[in-house]
Amino acid sequence: MPDGPRPLISGRTGPAGAVLGATLVLFALTTDLPWVAGFLLAASGIVAALVLRARTAGARSDAAIGIVLLVIGVLAAAAPATAVAGAAGGAAVLAFLAWLADEPGRVVGTVRRGLPAVALAGVAFLVAWASAYLLPRTSAPEGAAAGLIVLAIFLAALLLGRPDLFRREPALTATQAFE
Repeated sequence: MPDGPRPLISGRTGPAGAVLGATLVLFALTTDLPWVAGFLLAASGIVAALVLRARTAGARSDAAIGIVLLVIGVLAAAAPATAVAGAAGGAAVLAFLAWLADEPGRVVGTVRRGLPAVALAGVAFLVAWASAYLLPRTSAPEGAAAGLIVLAIFLAALLLGRPDLFRREPALTATQAFE
């Protein structure tokens, strides 16, 4: 292994970071922030997180995750309660979950291991978004939407934290058991 810093973009940097960056910028443009401020917040946040995660090979993943969560939180606080902003925010969160599944310490393609968790969160988000924006306005659909989103994020975090649930090992035959 050569000495010195790792290259900024390496074989360990997958496509999930680019998708996260694009969705964060899209979300920033749907908020009430001035478009320049929103763009700079999203772009600087994702660049800082990607550089931190790529250059340290995941050793400082917590800091990179904190940066992205801070950016999503600021953008969510500035987002209006519209269907477009809600969809953009949901897309940013789903891209964030896919980025979490893309482990920098493993080969590219690790997003596939986290797809069941991201898909579960995506289905729950679609149901919550549809109930919040397409059903008649009462407090019940909004409460159901909030509950589904919280449940989906919790289940996705649980599933992403346990990748061994999705690993498929070959079945052990009787002859192999006694060797």
